[in-house]
Amino acid sequence: MPSSAERTSGQATETASEQEAAEQEAAEQTEKEQTEKEQTDTAQTETEQTDTAQTEAERTEGDAVPSPPALDWAAFAERPLPEGGADERVVAPQAELAAVLQRRHEDLSAVRGDAARAASGARDTVYDLAVLVGRFDQLVAACAADLEDSGRSRLHRRLRILKEQMLQTLRDADVEVRDPLGLPAADVADWADPIGWRHGPQFTEETVAQTDEPAVFHAGAVVRLARVFMGSPEHEPAPAQAPAPAGSPAPGPAGDPHDLGETDKDA
Repeated sequence: MPSSAERTSGQATETASEQEAAEQEAAEQTEKEQTEKEQTDTAQTETEQTDTAQTEAERTEGDAVPSPPALDWAAFAERPLPEGGADERVVAPQAELAAVLQRRHEDLSAVRGDAARAASGARDTVYDLAVLVGRFDQLVAACAADLEDSGRSRLHRRLRILKEQMLQTLRDADVEVRDPLGLPAADVADWADPIGWRHGPQFTEETVAQTDEPAVFHAGAVVRLARVFMGSPEHEPAPAQAPAPAGSPAPGPAGDPHDLGETDKDA
C-alpha cells in the first residue's frame, strides 16, 4: 500500500494538473472572446464605411445638375435683318473691351492731369511765400538799428531767429532765396530783372543798388527773378564845340551832287 506521503504527493500533483488545465482553458476562452470581438469590430467598421460611401453617392447624385441636351440646328430660328442691313448697334466683344480700356485710360489721364496741376499750384505758392520770406529778411535787416537804439534788441533777435527758421525750412525743401544787392550786373544778368536805374558818383560800375524782390531758386534753377534797381556811374558831359572863326562861311545844308553839277552847267 502506498504510504501517506505518496498519497499526499499524488494528490498535490493532480491538483496542480487540474489548476494548469483550468488556467489553459481560461486563456483559450479569453483568446477566443478577443478574436470574436475583433471580428465584430471589423465587420461593423466595414458596414459603416459602406453606409457612408452610399450616402455620399446619393448626395452627389442628388446635387448633380443634369447635363443639357445637345443643341441641334432645329433649335435655332431665323430672324430677318432690319431694313438697311445689319443692326449697327451690335458691337463685337473686342470692340466693347477696347472702348472700356480707352475710357479707363482717359480717366487715368484726367486724374494725372489734375494731380499735376495741383502739384504745380502748390509749388507756385511755395515760391511766392519764399519771395515774402526774402522781403521779411530785408525788413528785419533794415530795422535792426532802430530797434537797437530804442532798446528793443530782444525783439530784433526774436525776429531774426524766426526769419532763419523760415529760410531753413525752405532750404530743407531745396528752395533758396538770394538777395543780389551789391553784386555786379554781369553776375546777376541771368536771374535779376532791372525795373529802374540810378546814377551817381557812388557807383563805379553797374551794380545792384536796391532789391525790390529777391530771387528764388529751386534745385539750383531760378524760378523767380529778382526785381532790382541798378546803379550806374554818372555820364560825363559831352565836350563843347569850339566857335567857328570870323569870316568863314557858315556851313549850309548838304546838297545833292547832281544839283551842283546842274548849277555849274547853267553858269
